[in-house]
Amino acid sequence: MAKAPSRENVSFDLFKWVIAGAAAIVAGGFWLLHSDIGDLRRGQTEISKEIGTMRVDLVKAVGAIETQSALTNAKLQTLIDEGRKR
Repeated sequence: MAKAPSRENVSFDLFKWVIAGAAAIVAGGFWLLHSDIGDLRRGQTEISKEIGTMRVDLVKAVGAIETQSALTNAKLQTLIDEGRKR
């Protein structure tokens, strides 16, 4: 049967290589996550700007609808008044 790894049968150099490799993997993972988080923040900023632009366009469209509605109501009121005079 093979012996379980222990301090006596695992060299310190191998142990250092394993720890250094694990640390490199963890550091690389954090580096990748950090860059992805930065990309997400930049994307969020662009989305916020686009939403702001869309909101302005929507307010303009609602204003145009309100203006058209007021004109239509005025025209309708004029036609009703003309109908009553006859």
